[in-house]
Amino acid sequence: MTSRAVSRISAGAAKKTANRRFAAVFWGCLTVALLCLALTAPPLWRGGYPKEDGAPFFSVGKDLIDVNSAPAAELACLPGIGEKKARAIIEYREQNGPFSAAEDLAQVDGISLRMAEAFLPMICFSADGDP
Repeated sequence: MTSRAVSRISAGAAKKTANRRFAAVFWGCLTVALLCLALTAPPLWRGGYPKEDGAPFFSVGKDLIDVNSAPAAELACLPGIGEKKARAIIEYREQNGPFSAAEDLAQVDGISLRMAEAFLPMICFSADGDP
């Protein structure tokens, strides 16, 4: 073998050795990092999770808009009701008292009885604005 061939072989061997060292150091550091994370994480059994009984974690009731206490921004969420009609509903409510049925809501300018009846699945009427 020539000296040139020997230097190529030794350069290749040195490169492989360096790659192996890098891989060993990399995997060693990764293992230590994951071990530290695992040891410092809170135990799962202390999480205080409710027992599995099939029930949801919280109750989601109907999301109804109370026409007698809702601000204009909430009333504007109803289909076909913008800021102007929402303010008209509030003004009517302040002048005439709380609504008790869809027919009362239909008395507001710009709201028909058909429109008010379409709101029934989305609204409720509380007495004097108390839910």
